[in-house]
Amino acid sequence: MKKFLKDMSFIFFPPSSKRGKWLKRTAIRLGLTKSYIYDHHYQFWIETSERFMFLDPIKNKDLKFSIIVPAYNTKDKYLEPLIYSILNQSYNNFELIIGDASDIPKRVNAIKNISKRDKRIKYVRLGKNEGISINTNKCLDHVSGDWTVFMDHDDTLSVHALNEVAIKIKEISGVEILYSDEDKLTDSGLYRHTPHFKPDWSPHQYLSCNWTSHLSVIRTDLVKKVKGLRAVCDGAQDYDLVLRLLALPGERQIVHIPKILYHWRVAEGSTADNFLKKDYAVKAGMKALNDFLKAKEIKGKAKPIDNRPGFYDIDFTVNKEQQALIIVNASKDLIMNKTVINQIKRSSSSITKTIFITKDEFDNNPKKYLDKLYKDDVIFSINGNYTVNKTKWVDTLCGVLNMENVRAVMPKIIWPDQTIKDMGIILEAEKETPLFKHLHCGAGTIFGHTEWIRDVVRVSGSFFAAKKETWVNLNKDGISQLIDENKKYDVVWSNIIAVSVDKKPGSYQGYNPNLVTDKYSRVPRV
Repeated sequence: MKKFLKDMSFIFFPPSSKRGKWLKRTAIRLGLTKSYIYDHHYQFWIETSERFMFLDPIKNKDLKFSIIVPAYNTKDKYLEPLIYSILNQSYNNFELIIGDASDIPKRVNAIKNISKRDKRIKYVRLGKNEGISINTNKCLDHVSGDWTVFMDHDDTLSVHALNEVAIKIKEISGVEILYSDEDKLTDSGLYRHTPHFKPDWSPHQYLSCNWTSHLSVIRTDLVKKVKGLRAVCDGAQDYDLVLRLLALPGERQIVHIPKILYHWRVAEGSTADNFLKKDYAVKAGMKALNDFLKAKEIKGKAKPIDNRPGFYDIDFTVNKEQQALIIVNASKDLIMNKTVINQIKRSSSSITKTIFITKDEFDNNPKKYLDKLYKDDVIFSINGNYTVNKTKWVDTLCGVLNMENVRAVMPKIIWPDQTIKDMGIILEAEKETPLFKHLHCGAGTIFGHTEWIRDVVRVSGSFFAAKKETWVNLNKDGISQLIDENKKYDVVWSNIIAVSVDKKPGSYQGYNPNLVTDKYSRVPRV
């Protein structure tokens, strides 16, 4: 009977139709369903652990924050919680600048009146709605703080957000950009859900999507140096802003605050609700990324990933002078090694000049092969029996290595059942841990998506590549773990997938995603 009713409701109340949306709102209001996927583990973590993570308010409050909120016909149910969460900050040296572009008189009056509650609120009446970037830039003209904080008009802050940011700024000399973990807030504002525990700054992961997002705090002089936001990138204006800051000469000092300081409301029609509703945002993000690649002289072109709105891939332009030596060690059996080489060759159509050999052939006379390579040529070590999902995988991985701050690269390695075998090594509580091992290769997790590019502590040695000058310093487990003074990264380019043909071992008992201790007491430092 339940299935019959469900089928009938789908026919007569299609989810995307006005009737379907009305039915959903009614069911939520009557308590027959929830507007989000309830996660009792997360609720338990909020109630028992989160409140002990925040630091005491600091006494020296010499840093001033300027919180910018572009508003447009903001409803009271969003406006009141927004203002409340800001005015009740445990750190109180801030100004709130509301740029109001509303065109409904009732909403204009409501926003203007609420701005009179506190002298720290600056109300800026905008003549017309010119889009989020231009509206935000007009607010920037009124900023007097050392640091600019970006917020949407329907979201809220943790009461300790500014205090945590201020403490981190005082602790770390030279910090320029800060971001925090975040979660989502139901439209009613009653429930928090879908947390995102982010890694420490990972520059190559930023080529996948805008994963830092909220809370974003940037030195005001930097924001003004790049002239604020660009209207041409509306929908991905915050992604574009950070990419343009990264493109500036010199290294940016970017710091992660591993605490949930921002609550992103899943308001109807918002990006948090459904990215598919904002196709223009995907195109804007792609433009922002392509402009960044051009500014950094990275030879490649960004493109969207099918069925993953907001996720991007890069097609690298091949360096035709570059060579790749591919050393295969699939088995102790020479015939088996040759079979694997032929198998990989058949699935490869890369432009890069490639030489395939077995490990035995290399070990018998390494000088013979190394002498033919220049320092920027690439050596692949393939230790296992694999097939690769993309024919131009050699070109792509060589292109990754041609970026200035990459030391080694590997593909995402999966089992035939689509679970992850190897995505490199990360640190969890100072302990080396395999990243996302045994999760589904397309899974979304509280630590971000498994399909994003990842910066890792080191590649594991199963299937990786490095330039000749780096490769010759390897240890038996893969890339040497010596401190890299040049700040180079090991990268998992997860859009290239190597499928293991080897037999998968028995079921794994080490990671249970349903355990609170596993899900919420550890935040990976990628």
